[in-house]
Parts: sequence; C-alpha cells; structure tokens
Amino acid sequence: KAPAPKKSIPGVGKFIAGDSEYQQNLSDLLKSWQDYNTQNQQGRGDIKTAFQTTMQRMGDEKSKALQSLQDDFASRGLLNSGLYGQAVSDYTDQYGNTVNDATTSEQQQLRDLQQALQSQRNTYSTNKQDLRQQAIRKRAEQYGIKT
Repeated sequence: KAPAPKKSIPGVGKFIAGDSEYQQNLSDLLKSWQDYNTQNQQGRGDIKTAFQTTMQRMGDEKSKALQSLQDDFASRGLLNSGLYGQAVSDYTDQYGNTVNDATTSEQQQLRDLQQALQSQRNTYSTNKQDLRQQAIRKRAEQYGIKT
C-alpha cells in the first residue's frame, strides 16, 4: 500500500496572500491609517490657515491702531513729541510679542500633529506586523508546523 501523498505546505507569502481574514484585517488597518493621515493633514492645513488669517487680521488691526494713535496725538498737538514715539514703540513691542506668541502656538500645534502622526505610523507598523504573525501562527496550526 502506497503512503498517502504529503500535503503541500504553502510558503508564508503564498499563504498570507490567500488568507482572506488576514487580507481583510490588513485592508481595514490600511484604511484606518489612511483616514488618520488625511485627518492629520487636514488639521495641519487648518492650523496654517488659521495662523494666516490671524496674521492678516492682526496686520489690519495694527494699521488701524497706529492710525488711531497718530490721530489721537495729532489732535492733542503731541504728534512730534516723545510721548507719541513712546506710544508707537510700546504698541509695536506689544504687537511683536503677540506675533511671537501666535507663531509659537502655531509651531507647537504643528509639532504636536507631527508627533501624533509618527506615533500613529509606529502603531500601524506594529499592528501590521502583529497581523502577519497571527497569519503565520494560523498557517502553522492549519498545517501542523511546529514552531
């Protein structure tokens, strides 16, 4: 009597390629990563747009505030005084501090999103590897492969 033919054991790559559960889980994982990446990019765009809008509004306000200072000091006959120069200098310093604060805030928000993206990328990579290991264990169980 001839021995029963040996079951052909597919290689890991071939097994994984045909494992519908693995392929579905991998597809879901990739979709989740892509969605997160898209949201992160949109968040960065929103932050940049908000910053540009803020800078534009602050620039408009600066022009109005300096004109108001000039009008005020001119109406009191103090336009050529050191008081007017000091008021402009004080306002300019305050404006500069506000611009620095807004810039720092924008940079921090963008840095936070970049760090979150890197963390999510690492999680995706780890989860992808975990899915692969699960599929390899499934193959080992299905074909009686000792690990």
